[in-house]
Amino acid sequence: MANEYGFGDGATTPGLGKLSEECGEVVQVIGKIISNGTRHSEDGLKRKLEEEIADVLAAIAFVVDYNNLDSQFIDDRAANKVLKFMRWHNVETDDN
Repeated sequence: MANEYGFGDGATTPGLGKLSEECGEVVQVIGKIISNGTRHSEDGLKRKLEEEIADVLAAIAFVVDYNNLDSQFIDDRAANKVLKFMRWHNVETDDN
């Protein structure tokens, strides 16, 4: 049953536990890459990062779909955040 905000807890909102777990796995790989410096491709960590990011994206897709979240709002916000990240890193965009 959903709470007063229309969204359930972990037991009633399928996928949140798995999404949390997958995000944690990405954080672990990032920590290994940072601690290993630029050797991440030699250690297979680049592929591991790709795998874990894919798992996070799958978990996000499931949570969004199964819990009837506003995917258009999420997509729009993500696109705006990407532009912000690009500006932070001085990457040219059509907005610059």
